[in-house]
Amino acid sequence: MKKISDYLKNDHARCDDLFTQTEFYVNQKRWDDAQISFNLFRDFLNKHINIEESIIFPALEYAIDSATGPTNIMRMEHVYIRGINHHLYESINKKNTVSFFDHSDTLQLILQQHNLKEEDTWYAMIDRALNSTKNEVIHAMKAIYRNESVIAEHLP
Repeated sequence: MKKISDYLKNDHARCDDLFTQTEFYVNQKRWDDAQISFNLFRDFLNKHINIEESIIFPALEYAIDSATGPTNIMRMEHVYIRGINHHLYESINKKNTVSFFDHSDTLQLILQQHNLKEEDTWYAMIDRALNSTKNEVIHAMKAIYRNESVIAEHLP
């Protein structure tokens, strides 16, 4: 069976690909395609964040007997990421290429740093701390995706 981190890392790669596609469409001023691509990106990213905040973080906090600390930092970063996504959404709706790429640069920088922390530090700890319950955790993660038909179409 795969590790929890395998699923989470795949989410990062999937989101990166969708965002790259969105940037391509914005650069080409293909606004309808950009909107569709961005909505899919945002849906995947929101599901990923939801998985971390509703399943992974509580399970980790329980396993390490700590409800404060690093997971709170990750939650704060999630709030910031969602805020940037709102600006990107508005930029696409207004067909404002300059605004989109200004916010795109910010998002990419934040996501790169955020994902690096998760992949290099957090995910290994999650795999170790939740190893005994990994099947249940993975099942719960998949259930969140399967509740969205658009998302489910893109699952392996």
